[in-house]
Amino acid sequence: FAFSFQFFTRLATVFAEEIGDFSIGVI
Repeated sequence: FAFSFQFFTRLATVFAEEIGDFSIGVI
């Protein structure tokens, strides 16, 4: 469970960074 949670957290972080870069690119 800990591994899955860590993986999900990393995935969410990467996704958030990608969204942030996309938003900055659009602006």
